[in-house]
Amino acid sequence: MKDRISLSNSGSTGWNQRNLVEATGGKWLSPPKSKQWRATGLCIFPPSMQPGQIVAIRPRDGKGLIPPSQISRLPFTPQALIVSEEFNDLHDLNIPTILVKDCRQAVIDMGIYSRNKFKGTVIGVTGSAGKTTTVALLQHLLNPWGKSGKSEFSANLPMGISWNLASISWDTRYAVIEMAIGNMIKNSAIVRPDIAIISNIHEAHIEYHKSTEEIAKKKSGIFSSMTPGSFAIINRDIKEWDILKEAANDRKLKIISFGLHKDAQFRILDYDRKSGETSVNANGSFLSFTMGGAGFHMAMNGIASLAVLDTLDLDLKSAAHLLKLFTPIAGRGVVSTLNINGKYIDIIDDAYNANPASVRAAIQTSEEIYRRKNYNERILILGDMLELGDQSILLHKGLSKDIIRSKPDRVILLGDKIQSIQQELSKNDIVNAQYNDLSALQSDLKQIIDRDQLILIKGSHGTGLHKIVKHLHGLSQN
Repeated sequence: MKDRISLSNSGSTGWNQRNLVEATGGKWLSPPKSKQWRATGLCIFPPSMQPGQIVAIRPRDGKGLIPPSQISRLPFTPQALIVSEEFNDLHDLNIPTILVKDCRQAVIDMGIYSRNKFKGTVIGVTGSAGKTTTVALLQHLLNPWGKSGKSEFSANLPMGISWNLASISWDTRYAVIEMAIGNMIKNSAIVRPDIAIISNIHEAHIEYHKSTEEIAKKKSGIFSSMTPGSFAIINRDIKEWDILKEAANDRKLKIISFGLHKDAQFRILDYDRKSGETSVNANGSFLSFTMGGAGFHMAMNGIASLAVLDTLDLDLKSAAHLLKLFTPIAGRGVVSTLNINGKYIDIIDDAYNANPASVRAAIQTSEEIYRRKNYNERILILGDMLELGDQSILLHKGLSKDIIRSKPDRVILLGDKIQSIQQELSKNDIVNAQYNDLSALQSDLKQIIDRDQLILIKGSHGTGLHKIVKHLHGLSQN
């Protein structure tokens, strides 16, 4: 581990000895030696650790957080440790340690405390698909107008939200927070958004939420802790619009709508699938933009983000130019060119997660990218969509129409649910193959890869298709 860093001159906007006790209700077992001690934030997940952070330690019979045995493997020495019991083997590390009743609750309490200290604008983002991309896009657009922070690692439930809030500097002008449907009322109570976005409602996690109407009701919980007069930015194309509108009105929020709908205040007027140029009516101002990532769903993310900037009285024309500079993030549509044994291919890595709407969007995106460049072949590698409950087979079969319409050269299916579309593909003369074993697919890819291919890789995280992406990058000679 590297040495603990000195933060004695970091100002009064972060964690110190007094406010850490105030936030957590803890007591110092071994206090910092200097009264000028400071910390930059919180770490509950080793890959996320940054210099100057406090580390929350997993109890002996607990889950999550960071086990004591991993402290020596962290990239930086923690500024302090939060524990709910004493560990003899931590004493020799000479790290300031604070004792709390419950470490997980201490993380929540730190998030709530940070939100209370935060003086900037907090933007909450939810939706069935594209939350993480929208969060990253908003931070990208807001950066020129002041210091901004955002959710990291798609941590969007109460613990992850609190960890992120506890790690964003309190003097930040804008904080963009991803919020999942799970525990949404609690999520809203922690985040208390000044601006809330509901980007879309689709059949995601339908195993747990039964219907899109139920999803809409639960998603609308994002409004539950908002102050009257705050902004609700809602996709006007959502068929459950009335549910969301009523929930926003109940909280006396200002509703801003976006989408294709004729009544949308921020309306897409035209979208060129070949160039990606998007023409919009932005609350009475007409402008156009091209997104840095392909696909109509990216254009929708773009117009939703412009609606946010408009509520902040920021210049939309300047922001529109920035949209082209945004690049998709790993696992969510990023395109990479790989050189595998002298054969150059492009892969679309969309393997982080999948639901019917996001798979359709990915197929359409692959078609758009294919049209923009001279490829020899377009291959779709599609994995099972998980957490779809009793409707799973039906929703998988529903994809066949979109695949057939897009006319790929070849389709490779991974999983026992997605194979339900194989017969329909074969009937329509689409070359296809089906795998139940990830390693078999990985092995066969060596024979499948040829020059100038475009390969889309899309599936739920549990299918392991992200490992195929990693494998292909490992083979690349770039």
